[in-house]
Amino acid sequence: MREGESYGITNCGQDAFNIMRLEHGFKLWGRELTLDTNPYECGLGHLVDLSKKNFIGKAAVLELSHKKWNRKQVLLTCDPLEGVQDWASVPKGDEVIRRQGAEERIGQITSGTYSVRLHRPLAYAWVNADISVNDALTVDIGGLRIGARMLEGPPVPIPLSGYNE
Repeated sequence: MREGESYGITNCGQDAFNIMRLEHGFKLWGRELTLDTNPYECGLGHLVDLSKKNFIGKAAVLELSHKKWNRKQVLLTCDPLEGVQDWASVPKGDEVIRRQGAEERIGQITSGTYSVRLHRPLAYAWVNADISVNDALTVDIGGLRIGARMLEGPPVPIPLSGYNE
């Protein structure tokens, strides 16, 4: 660690890693990405190069690329609870998502944390494909329904300058 002091390198734990990955929009194997997901329904279809002449699984991936999905993976921000200084309003995973004022279950949190940059909870979730950024949502956390909204993308840009310099 002494060698990294001049670069500002310090120790960090799992919570810090989780905060950074959600703020930058990185998905985690076992939570957002599993053997039951595919790149198109979880927002990674742009990483598949279908112009390649051939690769193992190309026919299956090509078929997936034209399919309509009934769910999609999104980032949500949750309303912070007034006066609560602990993590009571932070989804961790498996919490139910609903449209505000409705009982129908329209999604589920895969992982969440408190965003130190946004000053509010942030979470990845699977939601019905018809949900839009304009929909008012709630997340069931600890017997409460916490207000939430879908983001259009990761809230913190990835700082690419400075790497490999």
